[in-house]
Amino acid sequence: MDNANNNNSGNNNINNKNSKRWFLAGLGLVLVSALIFVLLGGRSVFINHDQLDGEMLTYILAARHMFDGKAGYAEFMNGMAKTSLTPPAILFVPLFRILNPLYAFIAMRYISMAYAYVGMYLLLRKLKVTTPLSVITAIVFAYAPFIHVYGFSMYGVPMLAWAFMMLEDRAVGALEGKSSLKYFGIIILTALGSSLVLSGFAMIMCAGIHWIALLAKKEKARARFTFFGGVTLALTFILCNLSLIKQILGIGAAGYASHKDEYTLVGKSILDTFADMLLKGAEHSGFERLPILILVAVSVLYFGTFKKENADVRIRFIRQIFFALIFISLGTAVYESNALAGIRESIGGAFKWFQVSRLDWLAPAMILVMLALTFEHVITRLSGAKEDESKIFTRGLMLLGVTVYIFTFATFLLNDTWKDNAKVILGRDPALLSWDEYYATDILPEAEAFIKETNGEDKSEYKCVSLGMSPAAALYNGFNCLDGYSNNYDVEYKHEFRKIIAGELDKNDYIKAYFDEWGNRCYIYSAQIPGYFTVEKGGFYFSDIKIDVGAFKAMGGKYIFSAAYIDNAESQGLKLLNEEPISTDKSYYQIYIYEAQ
Repeated sequence: MDNANNNNSGNNNINNKNSKRWFLAGLGLVLVSALIFVLLGGRSVFINHDQLDGEMLTYILAARHMFDGKAGYAEFMNGMAKTSLTPPAILFVPLFRILNPLYAFIAMRYISMAYAYVGMYLLLRKLKVTTPLSVITAIVFAYAPFIHVYGFSMYGVPMLAWAFMMLEDRAVGALEGKSSLKYFGIIILTALGSSLVLSGFAMIMCAGIHWIALLAKKEKARARFTFFGGVTLALTFILCNLSLIKQILGIGAAGYASHKDEYTLVGKSILDTFADMLLKGAEHSGFERLPILILVAVSVLYFGTFKKENADVRIRFIRQIFFALIFISLGTAVYESNALAGIRESIGGAFKWFQVSRLDWLAPAMILVMLALTFEHVITRLSGAKEDESKIFTRGLMLLGVTVYIFTFATFLLNDTWKDNAKVILGRDPALLSWDEYYATDILPEAEAFIKETNGEDKSEYKCVSLGMSPAAALYNGFNCLDGYSNNYDVEYKHEFRKIIAGELDKNDYIKAYFDEWGNRCYIYSAQIPGYFTVEKGGFYFSDIKIDVGAFKAMGGKYIFSAAYIDNAESQGLKLLNEEPISTDKSYYQIYIYEAQ
């Protein structure tokens, strides 16, 4: 008997050591790719859209002004309120105070990926998935091509789910003698690293629904801990976003009417939206889901119907996730339908611009958990199946599962910027701009020096706009900008800024609708390049552009940084200061500096 116990103890120690090795090896595979960005530095390529052009500046400005106690940012949109550039995840703001913005972002990216990996691993192990499969799935999830400036908004979902499950275990005595504080700490940490608007509401809602379900099943102990966990989650989000909530409610000095009130809603087909949401997902959370859904559906039908394993815990949990995905897709489809668009438009406010599709930010984690559970079930049944037709079919499911894992991981890699960074390493031109190219880190400081030498002005003494280059570049380099990218700024400012670009908007219906009916990009538009906001140095020039220089000066504007020559500048009241554009061999842009007369 003693020998048997010793053998079991020895086997457990070996299994624990093997699990740790698997876990650490997987974590190493997640973190090792950071070396690429450290090696490339400013030549690194990242997703520009909704990242370098907007959200990145929310962290940079929040870090610059962390202790100034002011309500607005002097350099952004004439001192717009700080709520106009709310960082998605305030947890990471100190990184941008301590480190250079590039390396702060790299650190943020890999903290988020590591959090995703550890959370998914812990969640799957909690769900009795074997260590190797848990590690593999966690690696795939960590490399999902999410927008990294959103922090834990999607990456943190598995960790949050695990923390709630552990609290429930604590409630029923499964964790006797262990403190619950660390699980509440994880809930707080996830909220600090996530966006209330993007995924926070969905997280809170899921906690609430689960609490109600536990009460309905009369599981009072579990419900009590889930309630306290949900309250902790909600309070953390509220405290972190108090200024934003006050602004939305119009309370105090932070209150102003948002330009989002002028969004024009376009109703969509319920069937088309439902199919897109289920098979592809929402913006920034979407990926090709059909292969996973096919594997899951075939496996559940086979084992649940043909093999009559409906009572199996894994089959039931997979079904619950599947129905939750259908609920999210259907809810979004109805909310965005033609029938509700008019009602939302008439009610206005948060009901108009709130996006139910944000619920889908929980979906990537849900789908990969569903994939892991399905594959685990297939492997388990294959090992115990007899050599008959059912085993042949189960082998087919296992082969399909391996293919789906490989396909999903490959698409994740292809949809991120790994290929572009590989091109940079190989000395080839990538499809996207590098960090230094996008922010014009080599030529905007030269523009600053040129103005100082020519007119004797420091950049804190004048205001500018950008034409043919992202305003984020000037803002990044410390200029005071009238233009910018914000999803929540004063609608009155939008109206004033519109006077500057009215002539160009009238030339093109696309940019007119783009600004009037949406307007997050408060830019100097050109009808010559509708839909394009950056102009590469070369032979292009702006002809017959209409800029209301009087309106520009009335808002305090003085200089226009143009990425191309403006041939009718004088007739518009603009004086070209540099006959030769500012550029370098490596710069993407060139800069002509025009002064308002």
